[in-house]
Amino acid sequence: ISVGKVSYTFFNKLALNDILIRDQNKDTLLSIRHTILKIKEFRPAEKRFIFGNVDVYEPDFRMVQDTSGMLNLTWLIETLSGDKSKDTLKKSLITFDGIEIFDGAWSLTDLGDTATIKPGVINFKDLKLTSVNASVKDMVIIPDSVSLNIRGLTFTESTGFKSAGLDMDAVIRQSSLYFRDIDLSTDSSIIKANRISILPADSSAYADFINRVRLDILLSRSVIRTSDVAYFVSPLKGIYETVYLSGKLTGTVAEMRGRDVALDYSADTRLRCDFDISGLPDVSDMYMFLDFADLRTSADDIE
Repeated sequence: ISVGKVSYTFFNKLALNDILIRDQNKDTLLSIRHTILKIKEFRPAEKRFIFGNVDVYEPDFRMVQDTSGMLNLTWLIETLSGDKSKDTLKKSLITFDGIEIFDGAWSLTDLGDTATIKPGVINFKDLKLTSVNASVKDMVIIPDSVSLNIRGLTFTESTGFKSAGLDMDAVIRQSSLYFRDIDLSTDSSIIKANRISILPADSSAYADFINRVRLDILLSRSVIRTSDVAYFVSPLKGIYETVYLSGKLTGTVAEMRGRDVALDYSADTRLRCDFDISGLPDVSDMYMFLDFADLRTSADDIE
């Protein structure tokens, strides 16, 4: 960890410039151009660091999985855990009342990925977010996890997909990501979910996200524009329709199950079903089983 410049002001406020945290491969894990934070408690001997509100300018957070399968964030959390054979009462605690993020960046990169990139389609092995702005509340960092509440998150993904506003509560535990009470607005969609969990089989599973990372999604009734879905499913490119969707999705991208799925389209189309899909994201090799509870439409909607 390195800091370019430090200054202390009244009321226990600390200003830091050019912060750099490197990972196990000596590459950038986190860099911050400038930050101002209020200190409430600072007890290094007890590994206890309690902060008030923090302003963070131009943070750049880079999650990287190296060719050995180690995610640098996992390495950092394990490093913070220290020697488990020692007194567990002296594990670290870091908390922030609130964090305001201005013009940040975030990326998730798999150095072992050699797959061909499809233009305009989000690559989960090479995610890049820029123009990140958000309010983070009640952030707590302990040796095995990070928890935080995110409000008003806006960003632009490298493919052009944009968040106009995202609210959610998040927990990062080892390599798994847990999100609750998700409310996402894009330019044309409003997506709401009770939960979204991203559960890798192990720390190396992100190298094969499609087959080894399990998803658990409970979607509330959402307004979804196909032009947004096209960033994830390329055959929808050039199609501009709106559907209302809810249901439970579980499994990997390659082996996905849907239960209690409700889809409404246009004036008269209504679908209630369960489904099993194998073979995604390759639509040409996809197999789908549908169990309809209700299906109705009209000639006008089909046209």
